[in-house]
Amino acid sequence: MYYIIKSFVRAYLRGPGGICYTQPFTVIPEGTSLEKEKINDNFDISVFLRGFVSVLDRLLFKHSLTVRLFKKYALGIR
Repeated sequence: MYYIIKSFVRAYLRGPGGICYTQPFTVIPEGTSLEKEKINDNFDISVFLRGFVSVLDRLLFKHSLTVRLFKKYALGIR
């Protein structure tokens, strides 16, 4: 189950180093409650593409010398 959120706050902090954003959080007035609502799963092209790229990565790049060298020297992964 999911909830319908009618009031939320999205804050950010600014300073000399830049901006830090927060995740939104709900504001619920005293004496009220959230309404439950069923929201169907979303299957769009991005779900397919993530799976497709994962398969390609395993098939094409797992044993690639170039990828292994990049991971070892550029990323420090052993």
